[in-house]
Amino acid sequence: MAALPLISVIGTAIGAGTQVYSAVQQSKDAEAAAKFNADQTRKAAKIKELDDRENALRKQEQNRKYLGARRAQLLEKGNGLIEGGDADFLDEEVGNLELRIMDDSVRSQRAQAGYQNQAFSYDFQAQQAKKAGKINTAAAAISGFNSISSSYGKNFGFGGGPDVSGAGKAEVVGY
Repeated sequence: MAALPLISVIGTAIGAGTQVYSAVQQSKDAEAAAKFNADQTRKAAKIKELDDRENALRKQEQNRKYLGARRAQLLEKGNGLIEGGDADFLDEEVGNLELRIMDDSVRSQRAQAGYQNQAFSYDFQAQQAKKAGKINTAAAAISGFNSISSSYGKNFGFGGGPDVSGAGKAEVVGY
């Protein structure tokens, strides 16, 4: 019979140690996941930036070809001169094409800012997980110490003290 109290205390100590280890691992896992997400978001931002740059260069080349063809049409129409309404029209086309490129650039920059904000958010989550892990580990250690001391007191007849956890017996109050 003397072995049962000792086994109970050892079991409580193992449980407490497992809780502490679990709190540490949960914190590390949450931090690692948030860091991974931040890295992936930064990579996606870089890919988006490169894709947008490539698309802009492609559009500029298409616009140059289109405008060259339009100039040739207008020169042929005007016997070697582009003047009056045709010149105004060509200037407007050039301006509109450049505006589209600038609009695409603004959209790209906004997307980049969105990726950077998301990466910052993941960095913040990683920092918070690390801080919370320390608090959760300390809480698990304190709880485990209390469980071990309570188990020791109950099994060996001293210590333990009264149950102040609030998980004691419920009291029914009548009218």
